[in-house]
Amino acid sequence: MTYTPDFVINGNIVIECKGQPNDAFPLRWKLFKHYLYSNNMNYTLYLVHNQKEVNQMVNELITKNLQK
Repeated sequence: MTYTPDFVINGNIVIECKGQPNDAFPLRWKLFKHYLYSNNMNYTLYLVHNQKEVNQMVNELITKNLQK
């Protein structure tokens, strides 16, 4: 099984955009998170479903970037 996220930013931020996930997505997402955890890979994960969640994510990323 393979999984390719929608966006990977700076090699440590993963963004997955899902309007209406299909039946297989929850298992794939869970396996992907388990893979990252099992291999001690430090990623920030975002799963967004609608425009409101996208706006919140963008604001969070901007805020984190300004704090650096």
